[in-house]
Amino acid sequence: MSNFPPSGEIPRGAIRFNTDSNKPELWDGSQWAEFQLSTPNLAQSGDVSIGARGFAAGGTSSSSNMITAVNLASAGRNFDFANLTNDVRLGGAGSSNTRAIVAGGLTPSITNVINIWTMASQSDATDFGDLVDQVRSTTGVSNSVRVTFAGGLDSPALHNDIQTVLFASQGGTIDFGTLTAARSHTSGIANSVRAVIGGGEEPSKVNKMDFFNLATGTGSQDFGDLSSTRSSITPTGDTTRGVFMGGEPGFTNIIEYVTFSTTGNAVNFGDLSSRAKRAGGSSSNCVRGFYFGGSNDSPSSNTTYNDCDAIIIQEQSNSIDFGDLHATTHGFAANGVMSTGHGGL
Repeated sequence: MSNFPPSGEIPRGAIRFNTDSNKPELWDGSQWAEFQLSTPNLAQSGDVSIGARGFAAGGTSSSSNMITAVNLASAGRNFDFANLTNDVRLGGAGSSNTRAIVAGGLTPSITNVINIWTMASQSDATDFGDLVDQVRSTTGVSNSVRVTFAGGLDSPALHNDIQTVLFASQGGTIDFGTLTAARSHTSGIANSVRAVIGGGEEPSKVNKMDFFNLATGTGSQDFGDLSSTRSSITPTGDTTRGVFMGGEPGFTNIIEYVTFSTTGNAVNFGDLSSRAKRAGGSSSNCVRGFYFGGSNDSPSSNTTYNDCDAIIIQEQSNSIDFGDLHATTHGFAANGVMSTGHGGL
């Protein structure tokens, strides 16, 4: 079956059955993308369906080991899925279509532990290996093969290292190149080939974006600029767009996006409707992008939230309310996209 659309406009969200692959496909506005039909999660009495599941992990001002699963097809449906091997915040994260990884962060000391779990099975994460460079305030980017971590902080040293590990091969990360400059509190999003890393601290906040080849690990290059200098941004995206949401200083509600295939400055997308915030968890099902939790704390308040925001990735507009998490643990959550619909981007 041809992957090109028939003549005439196809409404976003249209579904067809591909007779070549024997799998259903969803029209995302530019191409047909394979997806999984929702199947009841018998282990959790149907609270979250397999094939439409996103995750947030770790977080809070004092670290947590909680993994929360979110039904990406239905607002407000989420539950306590399992636990990480350690309490952690400000780590990096990523997923394939079947497995999710959280690495590094504060426990409260800086750690190099890599946690992994299977997203279809409600069981605790296990130790997968170690980061070659232990860091906090890093970001993770992933495709179906690997998760890669860029930058970070090992107080007081900033890192420009890019390190990677394969989902299929248990063990530690290996060197995978460098960012254009050492920085922490970055935010990253990727499709199957290209990763874009935005914002961060050098130690002053920056608006620069780097990109690198996620398949080969060649050295990063300048991609363009965000609209403002900020850090602790929450990422999401699909096969063609990367989206950057919120951040600091001033705790902003800005949403802006880039097109992976074309270098250039970020473009205004809309605003977070719930509140201005930073450092939440995120997911994507390649049609919608999600922001889970977050914080707009001051040193004296350490305020975290359980808001869930959703956007349609190919339609610029403000986010909509997608319900609440069952707990407010996911301020300062691991940075990176984790969902059953993301790893094959």
